[in-house]
Amino acid sequence: MMQPTMIADQIPITAELNRAIMQEEDEFYGMIHQARDEFLGKHEFQDQTWQWARELDDEGFFLFCYLMHDYDEKLLSKNSYQETVYTLNLLRHRLLPLDLTNQGISLMDQFQILFNLYEKLKRENMHWDACEEFVQEQLKMHLQQN
Repeated sequence: MMQPTMIADQIPITAELNRAIMQEEDEFYGMIHQARDEFLGKHEFQDQTWQWARELDDEGFFLFCYLMHDYDEKLLSKNSYQETVYTLNLLRHRLLPLDLTNQGISLMDQFQILFNLYEKLKRENMHWDACEEFVQEQLKMHLQQN
């Protein structure tokens, strides 16, 4: 019988949980590819000013889709929309360890942490250290829930 993988807090990660996480990721990437085709196929996104959106990786495009609501509501200008997508994608790479899926934190949970940070940043100015601390608290909370 296969032994469960252990994470820092000694919470077992079973093969079944790993399969569920992998299936969720497959569905996520399928959804992203479909959304990319639909969104970027629209006439309004054919303009050269949207080239940056066409060049985003899958995770960056997911952030693009999430932030589109704020852009549509005029909370973000086109320039701040682009900057915010790039910034959140950078924060994802800098603040979230690469092996989180192996620790039982799904890709959607990782994005939820980023979205929580984004919503908090909309309300208050935070320095880098405060952002790191917030993300670490969110990670601990997700690890305890799993």
